[in-house]
Amino acid sequence: MKICYATNFLPGYHRLWGGAEQVCYRLTKVLTKNGHHLSTLATKPLREPEEDFDFFTIPVSENYLPEKIRDSLRQLKRTLSPYDLISHISSRKTLKKINPDILHLHNVSYLSFALAWSAQRLRIPTVYSVYDYVSICPMGHLWLLKDYADYEGMPCTKFHGPHCVDCLATYRKLGRLQKFALSSLLRFRKRWFNFFLDKIDGFVVLSQSNAKTLQEYGIEKERIFVIPIPLSEEIDAPAIEKNSILYVGLIQPRKGPHIVLEAMPQILTQIPDAKLYVIGEIIANKEYEGKIASLVDTSELQGHIFMLGKRPYHEVRDFIQKATVMVIPEQWETIPPNTLTEGMVFGKAIVASRIGGMLDCIADGENGLLAETHDPADFANKIISILEDQDLRQRLSRGARETALELFSEEKVYQKLLDLYQSLSKEGVKH
Repeated sequence: MKICYATNFLPGYHRLWGGAEQVCYRLTKVLTKNGHHLSTLATKPLREPEEDFDFFTIPVSENYLPEKIRDSLRQLKRTLSPYDLISHISSRKTLKKINPDILHLHNVSYLSFALAWSAQRLRIPTVYSVYDYVSICPMGHLWLLKDYADYEGMPCTKFHGPHCVDCLATYRKLGRLQKFALSSLLRFRKRWFNFFLDKIDGFVVLSQSNAKTLQEYGIEKERIFVIPIPLSEEIDAPAIEKNSILYVGLIQPRKGPHIVLEAMPQILTQIPDAKLYVIGEIIANKEYEGKIASLVDTSELQGHIFMLGKRPYHEVRDFIQKATVMVIPEQWETIPPNTLTEGMVFGKAIVASRIGGMLDCIADGENGLLAETHDPADFANKIISILEDQDLRQRLSRGARETALELFSEEKVYQKLLDLYQSLSKEGVKH
């Protein structure tokens, strides 16, 4: 098949990338390995890609604007309008040239959903992988915020609308006049986003809970397909670093690294030689950055916390394999993160938040432990139990590996994805 992928960034070729981009890149490798002709559309890379697929740069509007206002336009596309005129013109021209059997959108907040419009006009079926809820929530997480730095809030069931201004005002600290203007504009967000969502033929989600969320929003069940992240079954078996705890993810409130840091003093009272490795880039407001800094600088944690920043994938892989326990303290309704599936494939004992898509992957006590989402003490107790009990650790490790081989097998995921592509390409564009 001729398959076209669209993504803001690619690991190794752009400065910014995360789990969604890693999944996209991995899928390109799987498809090309199986003999498909793959083309990838992305924003301008730092260097020319050297891959087995064709690469096309899609310019976006902010490329032609002064540096000072580029971020504002990016926020506008994410918050109010998922449309970029320059991307629309360029993507239509490129897609017409490629003429793929299917267009698969990944994280395209910069490129925008204009690509789906371009594909529809060219009669190219379109698939969209849902890695967050930005298409139905301007914050992307379906969580009502009261205090961004301290995580007060509750799950949101209203989806997007003028009420979203309260969360955005908490995050951006907007004034009264700004809130009024933004609230007025948010009245049109659902209508505008739905205009593009209606042009998508298939929505790929990673778990059943994510599929349920999209159905509750109003997307037909027939357009939703649960296809997990594909992961290689081949792993190394290096020596485990005793009593090592690993967090991998962005340093921001919704990912919950503060929960693990707050749990460390309690962990150290029982496991004095415990060490926490934190891998990830800081993407947060100043209040949260200050919160993390104050937790790390606590005297009792000196020599036990290692803030390693962002690391290349091969280094992250090494840390995962060496860790005694992985902790995934997601704080809001979530799509299962890439780190969860990676940890399970490597047979790691995992402590994860009792929330969202985690519940579709982790059976508490069988292939991991679930802790109360906002409770550092509960996380500490679960981590301590794994570090102290070798039998428990081995049981969870076996369970995680077995689950991973069942859910995330590269061969099984590839076949599901191929079946979806072939069915949509035969049926053609329906929306």
